[in-house]
Amino acid sequence: MSAPWWIAYYKDGRAYCRGEIKYAELERDNIKRFILLNPSGRKIFEIEPKPGQTLIFRRRVAVDFAGNVRKMIYVCGYVERGVATLFHIDMTGKLVRPPEIGPYMAVDISYTPEELEHIRRNLGG
Repeated sequence: MSAPWWIAYYKDGRAYCRGEIKYAELERDNIKRFILLNPSGRKIFEIEPKPGQTLIFRRRVAVDFAGNVRKMIYVCGYVERGVATLFHIDMTGKLVRPPEIGPYMAVDISYTPEELEHIRRNLGG
């Protein structure tokens, strides 16, 4: 079995990794720290969402026609006051492009229903 992609640490000391809890089930208001791991389980990126920030995470995989993984990156960041800040990270922890910052509906990401609900709640709408 491969290593989990992420570990979420809550303010009350609880910690969950992918496999123990689904990304959609995260208690976004209680996340203290969110850590990304490479396939061997080494920490490659960490973010500490502040109050009012909505955590965003995706794993993007490029495969060839035979189904072999050719490239894998993580997209991780947050939305705050309607502005998204997204980091694109390779498996070594290196940023593969400058952070993407812009209006949350204009950046290159499709939000989950849970993320949109949290964003709208933080925007007061």
